[in-house]
Amino acid sequence: MNTTENIQELTQALAGLGDRISKIADLVGGKKNLARSIGISESQLYRYIAGDSQPTVEPLAAIAKCGNVHLDWLVLGEGPTGISAEINDLKGIYSTKQEYISIPEYKEEDVELENKPVGSLGRLSFNHFWLLKSGLDPQNLRLIRAHGDSMSPTIKDSDLLMIDISQTAFNGDAVYILRLDSNGLVAKRLQQSVDKGLYLVNDNSAYREQHIPDAQKEALDIIGKVVWSAGLL
Repeated sequence: MNTTENIQELTQALAGLGDRISKIADLVGGKKNLARSIGISESQLYRYIAGDSQPTVEPLAAIAKCGNVHLDWLVLGEGPTGISAEINDLKGIYSTKQEYISIPEYKEEDVELENKPVGSLGRLSFNHFWLLKSGLDPQNLRLIRAHGDSMSPTIKDSDLLMIDISQTAFNGDAVYILRLDSNGLVAKRLQQSVDKGLYLVNDNSAYREQHIPDAQKEALDIIGKVVWSAGLL
Protein backbone atom coordinates (compact mmCIF):
# COMPACT_ATOMS: atom_id res chain seq x y z
CA MET A 1 0.00 0.00 0.00
CA ASN A 2 1.45 3.37 -0.99
CA THR A 3 1.69 6.49 1.12
CA THR A 4 -1.34 8.12 -0.53
CA GLU A 5 -3.54 5.13 0.32
CA ASN A 6 -2.27 5.15 3.91
CA ILE A 7 -3.13 8.81 4.25
CA GLN A 8 -6.60 8.23 2.80
CA GLU A 9 -7.29 5.37 5.23
CA LEU A 10 -6.10 7.45 8.18
CA THR A 11 -8.25 10.38 7.07
CA GLN A 12 -11.30 8.13 6.81
CA ALA A 13 -10.62 6.65 10.25
CA LEU A 14 -10.24 10.08 11.84
CA ALA A 15 -13.48 11.18 10.20
CA GLY A 16 -15.30 8.78 12.53
CA LEU A 17 -13.40 9.89 15.63
CA GLY A 18 -16.08 12.38 16.63
CA ASP A 19 -18.78 9.71 16.51
CA ARG A 20 -16.70 7.39 18.69
CA ILE A 21 -16.03 10.14 21.22
CA SER A 22 -19.75 10.92 21.26
CA LYS A 23 -20.50 7.24 21.90
CA ILE A 24 -18.15 7.22 24.88
CA ALA A 25 -19.83 10.37 26.19
CA ASP A 26 -23.17 8.53 26.09
CA LEU A 27 -21.65 5.65 28.06
CA VAL A 28 -20.41 7.87 30.87
CA GLY A 29 -23.53 9.98 31.29
CA GLY A 30 -23.17 12.72 28.68
CA LYS A 31 -20.69 15.14 27.16
CA LYS A 32 -20.57 17.35 30.23
CA ASN A 33 -19.55 14.39 32.40
CA LEU A 34 -16.90 13.26 29.91
CA ALA A 35 -15.39 16.73 29.58
CA ARG A 36 -15.21 17.15 33.34
CA SER A 37 -13.71 13.66 33.81
CA ILE A 38 -10.85 14.24 31.37
CA GLY A 39 -10.20 17.82 32.44
CA ILE A 40 -11.21 19.83 29.37
CA SER A 41 -14.00 22.30 28.68
CA GLU A 42 -17.28 21.08 27.28
CA SER A 43 -16.85 23.43 24.31
CA GLN A 44 -13.47 21.86 23.53
CA LEU A 45 -15.05 18.39 23.61
CA TYR A 46 -17.71 19.57 21.17
CA ARG A 47 -14.94 20.78 18.82
CA TYR A 48 -13.36 17.31 18.95
CA ILE A 49 -16.70 15.69 18.15
CA ALA A 50 -17.46 18.12 15.31
CA GLY A 51 -13.98 17.65 13.83
CA ASP A 52 -13.14 21.33 14.22
CA SER A 53 -10.16 20.41 16.40
CA GLN A 54 -8.04 17.26 16.54
CA PRO A 55 -7.22 16.01 20.06
CA THR A 56 -3.60 15.29 20.92
CA VAL A 57 -2.43 12.01 22.46
CA GLU A 58 -3.06 13.11 26.05
CA PRO A 59 -6.81 13.85 25.74
CA LEU A 60 -7.28 10.81 23.49
CA ALA A 61 -5.71 8.56 26.12
CA ALA A 62 -7.86 10.19 28.82
CA ILE A 63 -11.05 9.66 26.77
CA ALA A 64 -10.18 6.01 26.14
CA LYS A 65 -9.43 5.45 29.82
CA CYS A 66 -12.61 7.18 30.93
CA GLY A 67 -14.71 5.07 28.57
CA ASN A 68 -12.72 1.89 29.23
CA VAL A 69 -12.22 1.37 25.49
CA HIS A 70 -9.17 0.39 23.49
CA LEU A 71 -7.17 3.33 22.17
CA ASP A 72 -6.81 1.71 18.73
CA TRP A 73 -10.59 1.56 18.43
CA LEU A 74 -11.03 5.15 19.59
CA VAL A 75 -8.45 6.61 17.18
CA LEU A 76 -8.75 4.31 14.17
CA GLY A 77 -12.05 2.51 14.65
CA GLU A 78 -10.23 -0.81 14.40
CA GLY A 79 -10.37 -3.91 16.59
CA PRO A 80 -12.60 -4.60 19.59
CA THR A 81 -13.96 -1.65 21.51
CA GLY A 82 -13.39 -3.24 24.90
CA ILE A 83 -16.79 -1.95 25.97
CA SER A 84 -18.48 -5.30 26.55
CA ALA A 85 -15.69 -6.47 28.84
CA GLU A 86 -15.21 -3.24 30.71
CA ILE A 87 -18.57 -1.51 30.88
CA ASN A 88 -19.24 -2.59 34.47
CA ASP A 89 -16.13 -0.74 35.65
CA LEU A 90 -17.54 2.65 34.62
CA LYS A 91 -19.62 2.92 37.77
CA GLY A 92 -18.04 0.17 39.81
CA ILE A 93 -21.39 -1.42 40.64
CA TYR A 94 -22.39 -3.33 37.52
CA SER A 95 -21.83 -6.91 36.47
CA THR A 96 -21.47 -7.97 32.85
CA LYS A 97 -23.51 -11.05 33.77
CA GLN A 98 -26.33 -8.92 35.15
CA GLU A 99 -28.35 -7.46 32.31
CA TYR A 100 -31.01 -5.95 34.56
CA ILE A 101 -30.84 -4.16 37.89
CA SER A 102 -33.84 -3.97 40.20
CA ILE A 103 -34.88 -0.67 41.79
CA PRO A 104 -36.92 -0.76 45.03
CA GLU A 105 -40.37 0.80 45.30
CA TYR A 106 -41.25 2.51 48.56
CA LYS A 107 -44.43 3.41 50.34
CA GLU A 108 -43.55 6.98 51.22
CA GLU A 109 -45.36 7.19 54.55
CA ASP A 110 -43.71 4.03 55.90
CA VAL A 111 -40.12 4.18 54.70
CA GLU A 112 -37.53 6.94 54.48
CA LEU A 113 -36.20 6.99 50.93
CA GLU A 114 -32.61 7.34 52.17
CA ASN A 115 -32.77 3.95 53.90
CA LYS A 116 -31.52 0.73 52.39
CA PRO A 117 -34.19 -1.21 50.48
CA VAL A 118 -35.47 -3.16 53.48
CA GLY A 119 -39.23 -3.42 53.73
CA SER A 120 -39.81 -1.93 50.31
CA LEU A 121 -43.06 -2.69 48.49
CA GLY A 122 -41.28 -4.48 45.68
CA ARG A 123 -38.81 -3.99 42.88
CA LEU A 124 -38.87 -3.19 39.19
CA SER A 125 -36.03 -4.23 36.89
CA PHE A 126 -34.32 -1.84 34.48
CA ASN A 127 -31.68 -2.46 31.84
CA HIS A 128 -28.37 -1.50 33.44
CA PHE A 129 -26.89 -0.27 30.13
CA TRP A 130 -29.81 2.15 29.71
CA LEU A 131 -29.29 3.43 33.25
CA LEU A 132 -25.58 3.86 32.55
CA LYS A 133 -26.21 5.78 29.33
CA SER A 134 -28.61 8.02 31.24
CA GLY A 135 -25.93 8.79 33.84
CA LEU A 136 -27.93 7.17 36.65
CA ASP A 137 -26.47 5.27 39.59
CA PRO A 138 -28.88 2.50 40.72
CA GLN A 139 -27.71 2.93 44.31
CA ASN A 140 -29.28 6.41 44.28
CA LEU A 141 -32.56 5.43 42.63
CA ARG A 142 -35.92 4.87 44.32
CA LEU A 143 -39.45 4.29 43.02
CA ILE A 144 -42.59 5.79 44.58
CA ARG A 145 -46.17 6.39 43.46
CA ALA A 146 -47.43 9.87 42.63
CA HIS A 147 -50.47 11.21 44.48
CA GLY A 148 -52.99 13.75 43.24
CA ASP A 149 -53.46 15.58 39.97
CA SER A 150 -51.46 18.79 40.51
CA MET A 151 -48.81 17.69 37.98
CA SER A 152 -51.26 16.31 35.41
CA PRO A 153 -50.92 15.64 32.49
CA THR A 154 -47.15 15.25 32.94
CA ILE A 155 -47.55 13.08 36.02
CA LYS A 156 -50.90 11.56 36.88
CA ASP A 157 -52.23 10.12 40.11
CA SER A 158 -50.65 6.69 40.84
CA ASP A 159 -47.94 7.06 38.17
CA LEU A 160 -44.70 5.32 39.09
CA LEU A 161 -41.83 7.76 39.56
CA MET A 162 -38.10 7.04 39.58
CA ILE A 163 -36.20 9.43 41.82
CA ASP A 164 -32.50 10.19 42.03
CA ILE A 165 -32.05 10.86 45.76
CA SER A 166 -28.51 12.20 45.23
CA GLN A 167 -30.12 15.33 43.72
CA THR A 168 -31.16 17.08 46.94
CA ALA A 169 -30.60 20.66 45.77
CA PHE A 170 -32.00 22.70 42.89
CA ASN A 171 -29.93 21.88 39.82
CA GLY A 172 -31.80 23.45 36.94
CA ASP A 173 -35.44 23.48 35.89
CA ALA A 174 -36.90 20.01 36.44
CA VAL A 175 -39.46 18.04 38.41
CA TYR A 176 -38.39 17.31 41.97
CA ILE A 177 -39.87 15.42 44.90
CA LEU A 178 -40.39 17.72 47.87
CA ARG A 179 -41.46 17.07 51.44
CA LEU A 180 -44.03 19.78 52.19
CA ASP A 181 -45.10 19.79 55.84
CA SER A 182 -48.02 17.44 56.50
CA ASN A 183 -48.64 16.88 52.78
CA GLY A 184 -45.92 14.23 52.66
CA LEU A 185 -43.93 13.81 49.46
CA VAL A 186 -45.15 15.70 46.40
CA ALA A 187 -43.87 16.12 42.86
CA LYS A 188 -43.45 19.75 41.81
CA ARG A 189 -41.68 21.52 38.99
CA LEU A 190 -39.00 23.95 40.16
CA GLN A 191 -38.03 26.78 37.82
CA GLN A 192 -35.47 29.55 38.18
CA SER A 193 -37.14 32.92 38.61
CA VAL A 194 -35.90 35.90 36.59
CA ASP A 195 -36.43 38.10 39.66
CA LYS A 196 -34.41 35.80 41.96
CA GLY A 197 -35.63 32.81 43.83
CA LEU A 198 -37.56 29.86 42.44
CA TYR A 199 -41.05 29.14 41.20
CA LEU A 200 -42.83 26.04 42.45
CA VAL A 201 -44.99 25.16 39.47
CA ASN A 202 -47.90 22.76 39.01
CA ASP A 203 -48.37 21.49 35.45
CA ASN A 204 -52.12 21.39 36.10
CA SER A 205 -53.31 24.96 35.42
CA ALA A 206 -56.03 24.57 38.06
CA TYR A 207 -53.32 24.95 40.71
CA ARG A 208 -51.46 28.21 41.33
CA GLU A 209 -47.69 28.49 41.14
CA GLN A 210 -45.77 29.63 44.20
CA HIS A 211 -42.75 31.93 44.35
CA ILE A 212 -39.92 30.89 46.67
CA PRO A 213 -37.66 33.87 47.51
CA ASP A 214 -33.90 33.36 47.68
CA ALA A 215 -34.04 33.64 51.48
CA GLN A 216 -36.34 30.63 51.65
CA LYS A 217 -34.69 28.37 49.06
CA GLU A 218 -32.52 26.63 51.66
CA ALA A 219 -35.65 25.66 53.58
CA LEU A 220 -36.95 23.60 50.65
CA ASP A 221 -36.78 19.93 51.59
CA ILE A 222 -35.82 18.41 48.23
CA ILE A 223 -35.85 14.62 48.45
CA GLY A 224 -34.67 13.96 44.91
CA LYS A 225 -35.10 14.65 41.21
CA VAL A 226 -37.65 12.79 39.11
CA VAL A 227 -35.74 11.14 36.26
CA TRP A 228 -38.40 8.78 34.85
CA SER A 229 -42.14 8.16 35.14
CA ALA A 230 -44.64 5.62 33.89
CA GLY A 231 -48.36 5.09 34.18
CA LEU A 232 -51.48 3.79 32.50
CA LEU A 233 -52.95 5.73 29.57
